[in-house]
Amino acid sequence: MNPFRPVLLLALSLVIPLGFTFRSEESASIRIHIPNVKIGKGEILISLFNNEKGFPEDGALAFRTYRLTPGKTLELTGIPSGKYALAILHDIDDNQKMTYNFLGIPQEGYASSPDGGPKLSKPRFDKALFRHSAKGTDLTIPIHY
Repeated sequence: MNPFRPVLLLALSLVIPLGFTFRSEESASIRIHIPNVKIGKGEILISLFNNEKGFPEDGALAFRTYRLTPGKTLELTGIPSGKYALAILHDIDDNQKMTYNFLGIPQEGYASSPDGGPKLSKPRFDKALFRHSAKGTDLTIPIHY
């Protein structure tokens, strides 16, 4: 009997199950319907967060970020199922950030999941959470202008 055979069998018995535990997660699209978007100006900046760090302002800390042309329906593809929160900015002046007036009032459209979020205060991560499934998710989120 080959002296390495028991070692090989042990190694295979440990490695083969690992192939089943490291399967790729199922992913699907998140479709965002924005009924009141102002089409034709600027870009829609979307930050998809899977934890509260940086939410809603710091897109660099987001799970994924998107720059999309304004439209009534936007699609984020290949998102693994899980809990997420969205921060949305209609960046009309293309400066990659929210523009405020001298009183600190936002001058561009903004929203958060799942339903647009608060109009007069910063959205909270725990209130913006929604569950995304492998079947896909449809959200209707009006923007506050």
